[in-house]
Amino acid sequence: MMSLEEPLYYLKIFQLFIDWVEARYQDILLPNEADFLTKFSKLSESEQAVLVRLIMRKGDFFRRSKIQYQEIENRDKALAGLVDSGLLIQDPELSVEQLGALLVKTELAQLFEFSASTKKQDMLSCLLSSTLEKKTWSSWTQDANEFLYELKCRPVIRVFQLMFFGNLHQNLTEFITSHLGVIRYESVAFSDSDKAFVCRKDIDDYLAINQCLDLIDQDRWHDALCLLTTIVSDNIIIARKVDNLNYRLGYKFERSEQFDLARKCYKKCDTVDSRIREIRILMAVKDDHGAWDRWQKIYTETDDVGVHQTLRRIARRLAPRVGEIQPENQQSIYKMNLVLAKPVDPLPIELIAREYLETPEKPVYYVENALMTALLGLWCWDALFAPVKGAFFNAFQTGPSDLTQADFLLKRSKQFESLWIMFDNDSYIDQIRQCYQQKFGIQNPLVNWSVISEDLLDTALSCISAHHLKAIFAYMLTNIKDRRGGFPDLIQFNTRLNDFEVIEVKGPGDRLQQNQSLWFDFFRRQKINSKLCIISWSE
Repeated sequence: MMSLEEPLYYLKIFQLFIDWVEARYQDILLPNEADFLTKFSKLSESEQAVLVRLIMRKGDFFRRSKIQYQEIENRDKALAGLVDSGLLIQDPELSVEQLGALLVKTELAQLFEFSASTKKQDMLSCLLSSTLEKKTWSSWTQDANEFLYELKCRPVIRVFQLMFFGNLHQNLTEFITSHLGVIRYESVAFSDSDKAFVCRKDIDDYLAINQCLDLIDQDRWHDALCLLTTIVSDNIIIARKVDNLNYRLGYKFERSEQFDLARKCYKKCDTVDSRIREIRILMAVKDDHGAWDRWQKIYTETDDVGVHQTLRRIARRLAPRVGEIQPENQQSIYKMNLVLAKPVDPLPIELIAREYLETPEKPVYYVENALMTALLGLWCWDALFAPVKGAFFNAFQTGPSDLTQADFLLKRSKQFESLWIMFDNDSYIDQIRQCYQQKFGIQNPLVNWSVISEDLLDTALSCISAHHLKAIFAYMLTNIKDRRGGFPDLIQFNTRLNDFEVIEVKGPGDRLQQNQSLWFDFFRRQKINSKLCIISWSE
């Protein structure tokens, strides 16, 4: 672990980063990527330090006056060396939009003769509506004392980060903070052969998927679909993302009543959710009997309570159209209606309910999903971070890449077999407490350390029976993607009777969401005390 006291700590960490990429992915690097590694190795220490500093900043354009680092000597010499190497361009061409982002309001007003009272956004709107062509920085500003530099290696670094993290949402800052001890990750013993990407096509496909996301955000759905159809991969990470994109595009086309394209996308997903969306499309085009045939097939083929609940909701409209009787909904929820004085100071309605319900013997915690997911994450910590092939490929993962996949439990069947046995002799309690003590602060996708105190942990383990906790864990693990959410807002412990109750709080006009309703159905089946607290305000 490095320290901030080391002046060039970030440079040393960056060197570890590129060494790791080169060692594991040298065989699939493109010429420009290999060329960057060669060029970087030939730079002086000052040149390397300046480059890494710029890489860690946002954007690609940097004014010389903004490149000030006490630990780096001979800044101008280092910048000149980076220009000579081709890693920076001095005095690049800029559009008026790029120029506007670099200049402050007073500079913009002076350069284009705007009134000093004009808002910068209004200045930019005026300039963007003009036909001003690109010019170099010096041509725009006529400032001989201020140079501008453009970073040219950003695309290469982006690919390196993708290779290293297996995604594009993590970056060098996260890598560096980890080495400084700010963020801590669990150590997992994975082999050098465990990689997110095994060939160059995997990298290209991932970047194409990211381009599809950009196109969808720009409402260019047809362009995204055309690009998506070119991505065919055996890589499980790529395949999952393609399925998700097909579903997302299908929903976009469905909402815009482009039903043929929507069904085309949904069929490529081949998931229960996509098949249910097809039922809705058949209903939209008045093919009610075709929709009912699909409805019956899905209803009989799955025992997932969430799917059944969704299908029952659809049947309320569909069954009468085809002369069928809809399945009964057995769910009943105990409701508590509270009429309270509206507080003068605005407070979350959950905190208002907590204050009303809490007593010395019956403390109430506002935890939503945080408590049960944390208990689950602590209990099965070793299984989560087991070195399962394909689950881990770098030392900076918060959890296994397959956590939300259908075969997550199957791949760890031996670990979970031992874990379930712990409920027979109450050893799960020691397991959770010891894990809390030993792993506190280490990243875990199920544990929010800022919410889970030791006092809350002890109270929960004392008041939630082994039978109920085991049932909750089993229910969550069968569909962790959906069931890690929707848990009631409050949990109230009875410390005298060692019991508990879960409470969902709703204000005026609010109602249960589907994942919340599923939890109440589970509580009914497991005989767990639960209620829906509905608050209204007195006159």
